[in-house]
Amino acid sequence: MDRLQPLLLNWMAHGGTWRTPGVTADDVRARKAVIGEASSSLWAAGRRLIDEGEARGWSRRGTS
Repeated sequence: MDRLQPLLLNWMAHGGTWRTPGVTADDVRARKAVIGEASSSLWAAGRRLIDEGEARGWSRRGTS
């Protein structure tokens, strides 16, 4: 849950720190992937948030 909360905050802030120069959606996915070790359902929801943020231009596009 500690890893999920910042992801939710960034989502609510329309990208928040994802907008930091050089941060890509792949960087966010890699940093938050540990959520999947605790809960595959939460990680699936987190990936959807990251993907949607990427589509909305809140982070630089990744290669995934």
